[in-house]
Amino acid sequence: MTEWERKLWYCFLKNYPIRFQRQKAIGNYIVDFYCAQAGLIIELDGKWHYTHEHGEQDVIRHNALKNLGFEILRYPNTEIQHNFGQVCTNIDIVTKKLKAKKDRQEIKMEAYKIEFIKFLESAGVLKFGDFTAKSGRKIPYFINAGMIKTGDDIAKLGEFYAKAYFEKLGAKKAVLYGPAYKGISLSVSAAVALSKNGLNVPFFFNRKEVKDHGEGGVFVGYVPTPGEEIVIIEDVITAGTAIRESMEILSHLEGTKVAATFIMVDRKEKGQGEKGAMQEIEEQFGFPVYSIVDVYDIIEYLEADEANRENVERIKNYLKVNGAK
Repeated sequence: MTEWERKLWYCFLKNYPIRFQRQKAIGNYIVDFYCAQAGLIIELDGKWHYTHEHGEQDVIRHNALKNLGFEILRYPNTEIQHNFGQVCTNIDIVTKKLKAKKDRQEIKMEAYKIEFIKFLESAGVLKFGDFTAKSGRKIPYFINAGMIKTGDDIAKLGEFYAKAYFEKLGAKKAVLYGPAYKGISLSVSAAVALSKNGLNVPFFFNRKEVKDHGEGGVFVGYVPTPGEEIVIIEDVITAGTAIRESMEILSHLEGTKVAATFIMVDRKEKGQGEKGAMQEIEEQFGFPVYSIVDVYDIIEYLEADEANRENVERIKNYLKVNGAK
């Protein structure tokens, strides 16, 4: 650590009542200080950060971390040197405010998660048994968006995606992409739900085979133009195979970029290595992946009913082998 990082750490953050970590690895970066309970990153900048080259790198780094959902406080070393008390006061106010906000969101989200898992069960989307994922893994439970078969159910699912979108991206205007085939109805339902809540966004999807007549091409719907951002709407990520296929397809859209991916369930499985599949995707492509619930939410929900003991044990045993480290 630098002289000023040591001062902030030993004179304030080390014994602060809300836990901070120093030199924390997040994605492709190592941040100076991080508070998980508040979702807060603190960065101290030396004079070299104000050069043209480092300035550009800092903007890229800052935006990447913001896109992952973190709040960031930045202070030049001179502030630590000359206005240390004010810096500590500011950190204290922001940390407590963010933690309180996050706590409220988590309380609200618990009820939201239970509602969503109940919906998955009632619609026949969440199944237990013996299945084979696209990755080739033998899995004890399956999330099958293809079981959404009625107008009421697809409308309800779209509302859940829209709530997640607003929570993570706010009123950001992006183009929704639904990978064929299941992603088509998912993206359309999400677009409709967003529109009902005041955010009118375009959507598109791909064909499995390129059409060589009529309008032709591989895409159907609105085709993004250079400078526009895309949000992928998927059902689940197991090993990340489907997302990588989508990125290959979307790579033909020159000048566009993917801003985020939304999925129903994070299976918390390892990807191509020992890291989580979602983490691998985030690190490889540089955008966040958000889930409405994850497998541990499902386990917690199932454990409330003794009749689910066998399914819970099978999922836990599966995660011992295939869960992210």
